[in-house]
Amino acid sequence: SRAQGVKQVDLVDGAMHITMAAVADHGVSVHHDVAFRDAEIRMRFKLGAKDDLGINIADMNEKSVHAGHICMARIRPQDIEIADLKTGRMKLEHREARLKKTLSPETQKLISSRSEKFDHTLSTDEWHQLVVRIVGDTMTVQIDGHEAGTFQSPGIGHPTKSRLRLAVNRVAWVDDVKITGR
Repeated sequence: SRAQGVKQVDLVDGAMHITMAAVADHGVSVHHDVAFRDAEIRMRFKLGAKDDLGINIADMNEKSVHAGHICMARIRPQDIEIADLKTGRMKLEHREARLKKTLSPETQKLISSRSEKFDHTLSTDEWHQLVVRIVGDTMTVQIDGHEAGTFQSPGIGHPTKSRLRLAVNRVAWVDDVKITGR
């Protein structure tokens, strides 16, 4: 296993406490299989100053990308990133070139155009309400009822999405996850 058997997810008072183990060779991925094209994903979450939470959407049958990665929203205390992973950094040829350090400037520019960061200050160690909406090729992130960012890119519009992953590279708390999709 990626964490050598070390427990990385626990329930505390009904909320998921997700902590990446020191021995882990990859961030924690808590997943739920759910099929949709468009969706609204809601949850409560809490992060510390150096933490992050990824809302990663995958299609495990899509072979043009690494590990089914389609799109994601990554929440950090200082910013939000929305990314089209399908036509961006997780597209197999892009990922392989990056790992081999053979990315051309043109491909790097294309990959950069497939994600956007939005400045957003988030109070740490407090619960927040998150809403991630996917409609067609557009993803919108709201935190505590305020829009934090919207991004449009072709990969977000991938017609079949089959898995929600909560991705954590350090520590995150998550509760009350609800997915409404079609």
